[in-house]
Amino acid sequence: MTVGAHSNFQQWSPNDVAKFFSDQGYAEYANLFVEHHLTGERVVLLAPQDLKTMGIERIGDRLGIQRELRELKVSARTLARKQVVSEHQEAFRGTLAEQWFRDNCCACLCPREPDKYTLMTSVLKIRKYHIERFCGLKFGGCLGGTWANDTIQLNRIVDVDTVVQTSGVSLAKSDKIFIMISASAGNDATSDMSRLVQYELYMEKDDGLKFAKEIQHQIHEYKLSLGGRSDAV
Repeated sequence: MTVGAHSNFQQWSPNDVAKFFSDQGYAEYANLFVEHHLTGERVVLLAPQDLKTMGIERIGDRLGIQRELRELKVSARTLARKQVVSEHQEAFRGTLAEQWFRDNCCACLCPREPDKYTLMTSVLKIRKYHIERFCGLKFGGCLGGTWANDTIQLNRIVDVDTVVQTSGVSLAKSDKIFIMISASAGNDATSDMSRLVQYELYMEKDDGLKFAKEIQHQIHEYKLSLGGRSDAV
């Protein structure tokens, strides 16, 4: 059993933890992890003194187990950064009537490629489709285009704002929302000297309001995780 082979080690039972350390050459201490009810989630909280209290007397073995615990923590952080929190796509920029016409009359010739928005535990990814131009004009994707990706570190986002837009009337009325994101391009998002970069997300109103709150919440959670990121072992 290795860290890389088990992306769900935080769900390990004490027996799984014991087997892991047995496989790493510490079989004589395997029963200690079971006796102390050390699950995968708990074992990474062990401090050096805890290992001695458990009865692991040899300094070399304690150092080796500490190294394995550090690798488990690194694995946890790597996995956490890759977790997807929420996924959305760009709303149609027009009225419901225009969207119906676009989807039913032009889709085959000029397929629409909405932007993709992916919120992860440490970054916000924006995948945009850049349409080719002919004589300075955009042709709605008929001439093809290229995808471009923006990856924004959540700890560099300094502001998330929303602006609601209403288009159409009566039964054709639709509410959309702009999510305006300001992020620092420098190393310190709180510095007055940092250059701000603006990003614009365009979504259906209800989905957009929910997504904006998810972004704000995840920014807070990520900054908390950075603040508490200190290895005890």
